[in-house]
Amino acid sequence: MAARPPFIRLSQALWPIAASALSLLAFFAVGRLFVWSYTLDLGSMVLPAGRQTYFLLFWTVLGSLAAAFLALGLTRLQALAPRAGASTGERRDATWLAVTMVAAFVVAGTIRAFVLRGAVVTDDESAYRFMAQTLASGRLWVASPPMKAFFDRVFMINDGKFYGQYFIGWPALMVPGVYVGATGYMNAIYSALTVPAVFLTVRGMAGAAAGRVATLLYLASPMLGVGAATELSHTTCLMAAAWSVYCLLRSRETPGNWRWHAGVAFCFALGLLIRPLSTLGVGLPVLVSWLVNVVRHSPVERRRAIVAFAVPACSMAALLFAVNFAQNGSVLTTSYARSQQYMREVKFLNVGWSVAAPPASLARYILGSGEWELSLARTAIGLVRLVYDLFGSPLLLVLVALAWAARPARIIWLSALSFVVLHFSLSDSGIDTFGPVHFYELAWPLIVLAGVGFGRLASLSREWRPARPDSWALAVVIAVVFVSLIGFVPVRLHALQIVASNVNAPADALKARGISHAVIFTAGLFVDEQCIAPTRHFVYFRPNNDPGLRNDILWANHLGWKDDIDLMKKWFPDRNGYVMKWEGCRPRFQHLE
Repeated sequence: MAARPPFIRLSQALWPIAASALSLLAFFAVGRLFVWSYTLDLGSMVLPAGRQTYFLLFWTVLGSLAAAFLALGLTRLQALAPRAGASTGERRDATWLAVTMVAAFVVAGTIRAFVLRGAVVTDDESAYRFMAQTLASGRLWVASPPMKAFFDRVFMINDGKFYGQYFIGWPALMVPGVYVGATGYMNAIYSALTVPAVFLTVRGMAGAAAGRVATLLYLASPMLGVGAATELSHTTCLMAAAWSVYCLLRSRETPGNWRWHAGVAFCFALGLLIRPLSTLGVGLPVLVSWLVNVVRHSPVERRRAIVAFAVPACSMAALLFAVNFAQNGSVLTTSYARSQQYMREVKFLNVGWSVAAPPASLARYILGSGEWELSLARTAIGLVRLVYDLFGSPLLLVLVALAWAARPARIIWLSALSFVVLHFSLSDSGIDTFGPVHFYELAWPLIVLAGVGFGRLASLSREWRPARPDSWALAVVIAVVFVSLIGFVPVRLHALQIVASNVNAPADALKARGISHAVIFTAGLFVDEQCIAPTRHFVYFRPNNDPGLRNDILWANHLGWKDDIDLMKKWFPDRNGYVMKWEGCRPRFQHLE
């Protein structure tokens, strides 16, 4: 059969690309004319709200169609191009790692600087930052501020000692950022440090090409990028889980090397000091696998492995117990438990809940209602939300499914299953500002499985088209990622911009009025809930102050004009005092005088 003329072959490649563009145009047209320009209505902990559901519906159909057409077009374009020669594997991998690590930092840093503008997305972030500043000063707590009721706040204990309710793992990792005034960018660094674990783990299971695809999916993930732009603990917990798995795989290869056994223990223990339930979810199969492998070692190697594991494990456990004792007076009482005790002691005033609606205990929150059908429904909703926010498209679930038969990936499948089982009865999957945060660490096994699945897809492609073995598989991934970056990611980032604008409104108003060296008193919630619809958020309380109360702007609870003035005269006579109120969705500041 005669070869087709070049212009015909080119047209066969270009018409699918044109069809992809038309599908995207249709998606945006639907949004602009019928779905409020895809301005999302956030503020849900479980089921996506109406506008977001419409967005996901049209994105699933039209976005998937755009990705499919683009993949076809890219495959045909590759067939027209000459094949490039292969480069040295080790050098190419090292270059890829360096570039992608820098890219991971830049992605998170850019989102923080230009989308969030430094805003928090939940009230938890202020508590984490306070504890990082406290640890940086060499303390586990500071003395309660004067007239302490003014400074009670959600997620804080203020019983003479003033400290946050969270485990100290993430605040400790933030400490270097305190010294340079950049705590908000520490997650970006740890996100970059996670990239080698992603690449090396997948490369060991399915080859270098699969490792590069996995890191590409990591970089392109809107949920992971935004999470690394916040001061939340999820990014570092995922990092600890990722390196724990990699150390496990290396300990299998070189059982006599004590460093990998110590690495498994250290990374797992670090994860427990950051987010215990998430770490247990991902890491329990890792511990079981490590133990099974150690039992098979020779007696000498077994003793060496156990000692190497025990030293960091016992050290981190001792650290946890010492912190519990110093903060809460008991080695077994966590700050979570002490926080709930303290809220009852102050009758839930200014701490985020009320006597009529107290917070659920940690056990109750984890175990949920006990109704299996409700738990199943909540878990399914959380997983659906995770797939969209992690990958930007449900199509990449195909890659995850293709990893099912891969023997090296069994430990990853077990991690994913373990995580889902431990989170099955959870009361909710977390805020929807950028993703279901209580399922965040499940992203690690899913990214790895998607990379391994790509290796399987490439193998199938070699059988189907041996002349150009990897072109079809790579075209599919690039098409899905590119279309997601064009359609899905901008909608999610736009919602985040709206949230940041609302959260930053008081600080922006203070700057506009030229108010400085002041104490700002807030009454009730920090936001006017009527003014943040439809893109609602989860920042309800005033910012935390620094431990030494030295910030230019200090925030306090408004307990009454007379009491406010009394606080100012006794403790802050050199500052101006203002009461913040919302009028017409604008923060107003009334001078105490």
